[in-house]
Amino acid sequence: MREAREEVGITLDPATLRIVHVMHFRNREGQSRIGWFFATAEWEGTPVNGEPHKCAGIGWYPADQLPAEAVPYNALGVAHYLKGEPVSIHGW
Repeated sequence: MREAREEVGITLDPATLRIVHVMHFRNREGQSRIGWFFATAEWEGTPVNGEPHKCAGIGWYPADQLPAEAVPYNALGVAHYLKGEPVSIHGW
């Protein structure tokens, strides 16, 4: 919820969030992370690019038609969510 405020300028109610995917991911540099992907249909505020120094932009796209320049980690999480896969492992 803090990240949604900082990065996209919206406020979320935790009661409306659903965990839809968890990913254990290791990048090319060998760093690992656990990513939690949430879904909601409710928020307050208008989404904006709150971190233009880190993000080229934001936009609305069909979940199954993300732009080629989407961050691969995020695109993978969305793809697994669309397939109904609750957990994935990448880069190991």
